[in-house]
Amino acid sequence: MAFGGALEPGKADMITRGLTRRGVLTVLGAWAMAPLSRASAEQAPGADLRFGVITVDTSPLARKGLSAAATAAIHEQLALALAQVFADRMAPRQSPATLVARIDSFSLASYAGDDVGAFGGPTDTDYLEGAGLVVSGGRVLSTTPILSALAASYSGAWYLPDIDARRIASITHHFAYWLRREMGL
Repeated sequence: MAFGGALEPGKADMITRGLTRRGVLTVLGAWAMAPLSRASAEQAPGADLRFGVITVDTSPLARKGLSAAATAAIHEQLALALAQVFADRMAPRQSPATLVARIDSFSLASYAGDDVGAFGGPTDTDYLEGAGLVVSGGRVLSTTPILSALAASYSGAWYLPDIDARRIASITHHFAYWLRREMGL
């Protein structure tokens, strides 16, 4: 291209042909995808989405060797958190959609203190990772991945006997809250 935006001789024809081919391919692609786009738009969850059932799947944790007690605690606390966070989205008799909260990994830091990392953040972080899946008619309509991270000290005094239960309750509620937010509900 020459200074000032003028095209070099012979380039204009080549660019026009390229745009025409691209335009034709774009139109053909849009025409071919139109039925799929309409079907996806009809099935995609939206702001009016309601759930008939909410379930928790912690089987990935069990397969990874997490203890049965820890898996059960996460399952129970997450089910409670989801019921609270999505209470206004429940329509058991009206909606065939199911929200499945699948938990893929879980980690509690071994120390809940004031340890500071290299960049000033805490090094004692609890994690809960998974996804929210909207399922209807045996098909997954949407998947929303979530990685929850909370400082271990968020749940209070580390020396109290129920600290692990409080940390699990905190991280599962955090997961449920962010799942709803990321789903746009």
